[in-house]
Amino acid sequence: MAESLNLRQRLEHAGLAFQQQYGRPPTRAFRAPGRVNLIGEHTDYSGGLVLPLAIDRDVLALVAPAPARRVRIFSLAFDEAREFALGAAEAGAPSGHWSDYVRGVLSALEQQGLDLVGCDLLVESAVPIGSGLSSSAAFTVALAQALASVAGHALQPVDLALLCQAAEQRAAGVECGIMDQFAATLSRRGCALFIDCAQASYQHLPFDERRARVVVADSATRRALAEADYNTRRREVEHALDWLRRERGIDSLRAIEPGDLDEALEGMPELLDRRVRHVVEENRRVAASVAALQRGEVETLGLLMLTSHASLRSLFEVSTPELNALVEAAVEAPGCLGAKLSGAGFGGSTVNLVRPEQVERFCQALAHGYRQRTGLEASLSPCWSADGASEIAVLSAEC
Repeated sequence: MAESLNLRQRLEHAGLAFQQQYGRPPTRAFRAPGRVNLIGEHTDYSGGLVLPLAIDRDVLALVAPAPARRVRIFSLAFDEAREFALGAAEAGAPSGHWSDYVRGVLSALEQQGLDLVGCDLLVESAVPIGSGLSSSAAFTVALAQALASVAGHALQPVDLALLCQAAEQRAAGVECGIMDQFAATLSRRGCALFIDCAQASYQHLPFDERRARVVVADSATRRALAEADYNTRRREVEHALDWLRRERGIDSLRAIEPGDLDEALEGMPELLDRRVRHVVEENRRVAASVAALQRGEVETLGLLMLTSHASLRSLFEVSTPELNALVEAAVEAPGCLGAKLSGAGFGGSTVNLVRPEQVERFCQALAHGYRQRTGLEASLSPCWSADGASEIAVLSAEC
């Protein structure tokens, strides 16, 4: 009940803001969730395995058609409006402004040959920006749903995800994989989403929240992916794969078994060696996590999450002192099953797996432990799993 009331209150607030901005009510509303990644970091863009979980923090996009051939959009998060002419929304070079994502979505939709209509939009977000919870994917998916649907186009979830992946790559200059967009479109409440990124295939795995809850811990440090070596990490993985093709005749990191790593990587530059070891072993950890969930062994999943974080810290080098402090404090807190950074790293949040009856004590202990280590205040959010993107009812004509 608390969640539905929260959504109702947010819709009411956003609807009133829409009325004030445009002088009329919205006609339709859409949502797309943020996500945590239980395990499988920096594996998606090399065709690896990932295991995200959509959470009950989402982006709302309210829309109404308009007669002019233009799109007006207002962001409540930034208290700012932008306007775009249809048919002229080239993505262009990223500027670092939130409207880059709007331009990217418009460009991607138009390049798919969709005939869009003029409309007014308002976007409201409960996904903290730069927190590692994929606010950008939630934003682009909610926005693309609204723009396509108001023009009478029905996009299938996978098509919507791939379109928004392309939009984000153009808009932000971040060469992201498909995990975030798949999680935003295809997730189911009560399930983790197991994705094979090489096949673009997925499977819903029951995630029993009576046995384990997810707690997001925001480190109070932010990251900008395009400026934080994300693309550099991707290039390093690509260079390593080029070396493996040339020296070993290996075309995919998925073809390397963890037991064969030493032989396959002999002679590879040391930095690339570390990157490959993380990816290969992380894929193995995801597969083991899938098996653990299928057996209901949340304790095993938690241990694999801790091992994943150690690899992200030492081999892939995308953690930060603050994220490491959060994980260290989590391990000492009551009820902790596992903890790791969530998303690309370089700041943002950790995802923690916690025994349900211990969530309150865990949060208190984690906040105290993090404050002692860093002097910073972590923002702690126990989360529930959530469904993927959907249309939601506008409250009323006066909303």
